[in-house]
Amino acid sequence: MIAASILAATLAAPLELGWRAPDSCPDVTGARATIDALLDGHAPDPARRVTADVVIEADAAGFLARVRITDGDAVGEREVVAPTCEEVADASALIVAMAIDPRLGGSDAPVPDVPQAIDTAVPVPVVPTATGERTAVAPATPRTADDPPAVRPARARLRGLVRASAGVGVGTVPRTATGVVAIGLGVAGARWRAELDADVWTPTRRDDATIGVQVTGWSLGVRGCGSPLARRLEIPLCIGARVGAAHGRGHGDLVPHRRVAPWLSATLGAGLWGWITPRFALALDVDTVVALTRPAFVVQPSEFVVRTPRAGVRAVFGPVLRWP
Repeated sequence: MIAASILAATLAAPLELGWRAPDSCPDVTGARATIDALLDGHAPDPARRVTADVVIEADAAGFLARVRITDGDAVGEREVVAPTCEEVADASALIVAMAIDPRLGGSDAPVPDVPQAIDTAVPVPVVPTATGERTAVAPATPRTADDPPAVRPARARLRGLVRASAGVGVGTVPRTATGVVAIGLGVAGARWRAELDADVWTPTRRDDATIGVQVTGWSLGVRGCGSPLARRLEIPLCIGARVGAAHGRGHGDLVPHRRVAPWLSATLGAGLWGWITPRFALALDVDTVVALTRPAFVVQPSEFVVRTPRAGVRAVFGPVLRWP
């Protein structure tokens, strides 16, 4: 998946470039061409030796680049995120070029539109210091309002979600677990998402001697979630509501009858989502289900009553697809 290559060559200033990126991203040859174009004849001190190591990885938000630059005794590290690998590669090339020649920050050299670096609004070069500490300084000549921006923030894009899941639940008959199957759609931002799903709770029986009630449930649910982590691992915290129906059917020695009662509940839960690729995840969600209505079924003439519990649990696991 990841092609790794390390080349040493001579630009306007000596540069040793390490470039590791997925096969779908620009390779080291393209990155070096971008750096050459950015330097465009600038000739810093040829005695300097700059080493740059760039690692690009797929990330839940798109792509993440880690740029490490060594310039004499100074070492600097930067991170860049963007929806596409091309944007991340351009940003990384710009950071390397500015490390070689800080004057790029105030020159008329063409600068590609690149995403925002995580730790600052504008990528800045690394320069050597007497103590060898990590440091970064702004370009020697500040940009003016008429200059094209060196950096623009990556646009926060909405993404669609589709998921299928299965698991267990307690909520139709007290102290009895049942199977749950669900499908859902959603929309997601950087650290939040909203979901709409439908589920079916498999039949569960409650007996009293030779008679009893079999209860089946279904519901439609909406919920909103926020996640403190939003990369390869998410831990969403969610709140929502569900509305549906509980179906009761008598069984035993008497003639069976069917009854349907409304089923309404509020939910509060948490999850664990692991993104295997930027578009595919495996997700576990566990919700506490608090009953707002409690359907009850009475068997005549024994007066045997089956009532849904005040609270239950719903735990489902399954794949999630995200686009674009």
